[in-house]
Amino acid sequence: MPLPSPTGGGAAGGLSPVGGGPTGTGGGAAGGSSGGGSSVGGGTGGGGGGAAGQTWTAAACDAAMDKFASANCPDSANWLGLKTAACAKLSNVTSVALCATAFSKAQACQAQFISQAMLACTFGGTDTNDTCGADVVLGALCAATVNTAQCAGVQCRFNTDCPSGWTCNDQTDRCVNTSARCPGLPCRFNTDCPTGFTCNDATGQCNAN
Repeated sequence: MPLPSPTGGGAAGGLSPVGGGPTGTGGGAAGGSSGGGSSVGGGTGGGGGGAAGQTWTAAACDAAMDKFASANCPDSANWLGLKTAACAKLSNVTSVALCATAFSKAQACQAQFISQAMLACTFGGTDTNDTCGADVVLGALCAATVNTAQCAGVQCRFNTDCPSGWTCNDQTDRCVNTSARCPGLPCRFNTDCPTGFTCNDATGQCNAN
């Protein structure tokens, strides 16, 4: 199953690997790329940054996704799909360059999530009372999206560098198909995200509306 390709959503306020990640109402700053294109730069805000400090491992990511799947909720297969799509890609160049902040948060939360998370099935999706679970999921979603051509395609500086129907993501400097599903994609503005997603200011990543 190709990920990210969400087909539903988790419970309100919960988690879903295919519904856009942790739900939320925060949006990115108004503005961003418009008309001629996005502003030059990006790659240093939330969700971006360099390779320094990236220590979240594939084994730790695997363990987190297995923990979600072990709850045996109807969406268990989606967690295993995210494990396949993301965890093995944590150490590649693209992931390290674009997801350092998300990986750092996931690493900081990993031990707490594995040892303390209370998992439950709510409205057909896995939910947790442990907020560290959200950071772990966002780390995995970031790795999945930045390694997907529809979410992080050719390099760009302006929208006009991208094909019709695509936009230049100001955070990754990569073209994004506005019709794609890219939960957890690093962003600076709402316009960095595909249609149906907004940029969460607190996480610096795209959330499904």
